[in-house]
Amino acid sequence: MQRCSFTVNGQPVEADESSLHLPAAEFIRNNCLCKSIKVSCAEGGCGACAVEVVQQDPISGGLSVVALNSCLTPVSVLHGCHVITSEGLGNSRQGFHEVQVRLAGFHGTQCGFCSPGIAVSCHAALTAAAQKAKASAGVPHSSGGGGNCGTRHADGCCEAANNGHPADSRSLLQNNQSATACPADSISGSSDSNKAGCTGMLQVPAAELLSALDGNLCRCTGWRPIADMAKSFASDIDIEDLGLNSLKPQQLGPISHEQLLPAVFKQPLPQLPQQQQQQQFNALVMHIQQGCVLAPASMQQ
Repeated sequence: MQRCSFTVNGQPVEADESSLHLPAAEFIRNNCLCKSIKVSCAEGGCGACAVEVVQQDPISGGLSVVALNSCLTPVSVLHGCHVITSEGLGNSRQGFHEVQVRLAGFHGTQCGFCSPGIAVSCHAALTAAAQKAKASAGVPHSSGGGGNCGTRHADGCCEAANNGHPADSRSLLQNNQSATACPADSISGSSDSNKAGCTGMLQVPAAELLSALDGNLCRCTGWRPIADMAKSFASDIDIEDLGLNSLKPQQLGPISHEQLLPAVFKQPLPQLPQQQQQQQFNALVMHIQQGCVLAPASMQQ
């Protein structure tokens, strides 16, 4: 691989041979003008550079989400991926994401240097939990490739109307079961236990969300407001136990799969490059040149 193709917040990006070994944080900040990515420690210890990466799983063929420290991630690793920064999660033009709203509502930010990474890491944890829930329920994943199965699944990942186009990456987060409304939302002062009983609401334990923030540091706000923000999405927390915040009780508790969607996923995303086939990979190994980057797509490769 001498060129790398991926998207950043829905916009196609190409990196040539001279950029493949650069840290993704440096490349995205300088070439995509996404200044929410901050480089502080430059060794993966603070989480200020965290980005969310949507990629195709080489084993299952489905799409998965992971939060990466972009200061340690070479640009070449992003080939065939959708990269989401805090700007793609939500912004003043398209509306802020629920994670960003709650981070501000719990007074979890002061200087703001680490806030984008915290929001991205929390959102990635919520998305991973949604994926686990779908897997345990037996919902099939879309392949993310050049076609689809021609059937409409419960999560809307494939349908014949796609007419052969790649499966939409939005299916990674969408769920058509009561995706937008919950009866408990209209009950003033309702607790998360009420919301947890609503169909389509995301069920995530607090310990899982707090664990996802282990790699994020904040030196000025203090950890309690940030932890309370994360716990406000949990299904096993009483909202009465959360700290001081400016949010209404009905704004707290688990969220729906529709609310989980980042702003960038509300529009169709460009097609991702296909993973290399075995024959292509073997040919590259035989004729590898200086500056080339190998991108294995399986354990055998």
